[in-house]
Amino acid sequence: MKRQRIAIGLGLAVITGLGAVALYISSPLTEEPDLPPGMVFRGDSKELAKTVVVPTLDTPMPAGKNVIWCGTFQLAWNRLGDDVIHESPQIEDAEDVVSRLNSSQFSKDALPADSYFAAAGLVKDGIVDEIRREMANHFHRDPRIEAGSGENSILAYAYMQANVPFTIPFFEHTPRFRFIDSRGNAAEVTSFGIRKDSGPDQLRGQPEVLYAATGDSVILEGEFAVDLCRDSMPSQIILALVEPKKSLLATWKDIQKKINDHPPSSRAEKLWSSDTLIVPNVYYDVAHRFAELEGRRLLNRGFQRYFCERAYQAVRFRLDRSGAELASEAELAIPSLGREFVFDQPFLIWMKKRGGEKPFFVMWVDNAELLCKPPVQDPAQPSPTNGNS
Repeated sequence: MKRQRIAIGLGLAVITGLGAVALYISSPLTEEPDLPPGMVFRGDSKELAKTVVVPTLDTPMPAGKNVIWCGTFQLAWNRLGDDVIHESPQIEDAEDVVSRLNSSQFSKDALPADSYFAAAGLVKDGIVDEIRREMANHFHRDPRIEAGSGENSILAYAYMQANVPFTIPFFEHTPRFRFIDSRGNAAEVTSFGIRKDSGPDQLRGQPEVLYAATGDSVILEGEFAVDLCRDSMPSQIILALVEPKKSLLATWKDIQKKINDHPPSSRAEKLWSSDTLIVPNVYYDVAHRFAELEGRRLLNRGFQRYFCERAYQAVRFRLDRSGAELASEAELAIPSLGREFVFDQPFLIWMKKRGGEKPFFVMWVDNAELLCKPPVQDPAQPSPTNGNS
């Protein structure tokens, strides 16, 4: 098998949230306890040496890295533009990522109903209270937000949660399973699936083979894609072993075209009795800051005094024998730099009796002739800051 291939998983629906606790029971068909795998990682993405989080699907993929994308940050970005700025957001010195975010075709229409929440507005208009209220009412959880300081701060927020429970839990794959990465390094991992020449017909009928380039080969050397549960609603999760392209978007489009070009009548939809299905368990909770946006000013007219203080996204994902769960939230905190009352250009001065209407002194300051100057430093004398007092 060529080691440069990657697996892609897709799917969305509804779960109980980032703090979800799943109920695990035994399946009468597999007769195995449905115990969750241990979480592999929980923390900041900076602690991950071989994984990156990207803001858009068309962001170039670095070689030899896991690449994670989730649509929550795009939802928050879209609401920032639609509800507050009323045009595509522009941020200084971040043209590449801003261009990708503004040209993205992802929107809320790709999500199942009631699986997400997104909003943006000014702190002084109550956006923080709105987010907390809606998250409590619809998802029964507190959002992890850090609104910028000041009532003129802007906050954009998005949350989604999804679940694809398998109708029948798969078998735990008890023999040692080696995952070989793109550089040829092997690691022993836990996994699930269907063992060769075992498993009830109902379980073998649960996955759907969407594409198999060499379907008659005992060991598939070509690309293939599998829907792990053909009955899952309203979403599905698909895994594909494919040659990576320049981005997640290009990789997904390539395999999706191959799936579309092979209608069900032309492929082996069900697993054969001699087929084997093995899928590694995945479980992580990653928090990420898009540093390429933080600390930079907005360029949109009327918003030049604002800067992006926090561009945050958290993604929690689990895939095991019982199904897949996804929960993610994103936040854009954009405080105002504050007004600057700086008289650094010609200005007017006047004095009047408090409560009176007419001034008794007026001056127009056009130039610096009468403005106090700092003392001229005698080069022969030591600087007050460096010399002896």
